[in-house]
Amino acid sequence: MTPSLMNNDLAVALLTIGVLFVHSSYQLSVSVLSYMSGHALGQRTARKRLASLGAGYSLGVTVMVFLILLSIVVATNTTIVTRTDALKILTVIVASVVPLVGLFTILTYYRKGTGTKLWLPRPFADYLLWRARKTKSSVEAFSLGATTVVGELPFVIGPLLIAAVVIAYQHTSLWIVYGASYALLSTMPVIIISILLAWGVNPAQIQRWREQNKTFFQWTSGILLVLLTVYLVVMQIGEPL
Repeated sequence: MTPSLMNNDLAVALLTIGVLFVHSSYQLSVSVLSYMSGHALGQRTARKRLASLGAGYSLGVTVMVFLILLSIVVATNTTIVTRTDALKILTVIVASVVPLVGLFTILTYYRKGTGTKLWLPRPFADYLLWRARKTKSSVEAFSLGATTVVGELPFVIGPLLIAAVVIAYQHTSLWIVYGASYALLSTMPVIIISILLAWGVNPAQIQRWREQNKTFFQWTSGILLVLLTVYLVVMQIGEPL
């Protein structure tokens, strides 16, 4: 089996860059990080302590992204009889699910009005804010970061599914490397913001930037998910999977 996607470095690079941009554009993890850091600063938390919280939180986000992504790849390839069928099924799932995620990103990701209130149901949003206020240790921050990834799964499942297809086409010995690399790169905005906050950047500055750019990221991410799906599917037409 020599599908084009496995041997076409340009195709892999374009798909990877696209899904990383989309994934890193989703804002729940950044929102909760900013709130947690702002609350910690209000409690006069030391910068060293704030850095520890940010590191734990970022690690929780990264690890959870890695686990979910690798679970999709491994589960599909171990529950289907042949790897060829697994690749077909993953591609069909992407074609069926990801465009809908893109559409919902454009229509529902942010609540109407000013600010950056997200689509989250109010009880769950209140729960995350309560957890953020109660977070005092890096272990609790790790757990909170992982929880935000699970909470945003209805949206990040889009880029994760595309990434799973790209990884599934690679040799099995590279799955962990590719999965870890994707998790780290997709979490880079969270990592960078946690560093900025630990250095003394005011959370209000980050919030203003998010408000100014939210429409761009919302529309670009939604449209990109659709385009990446079309690109992926068209590449498979006529391929001897």
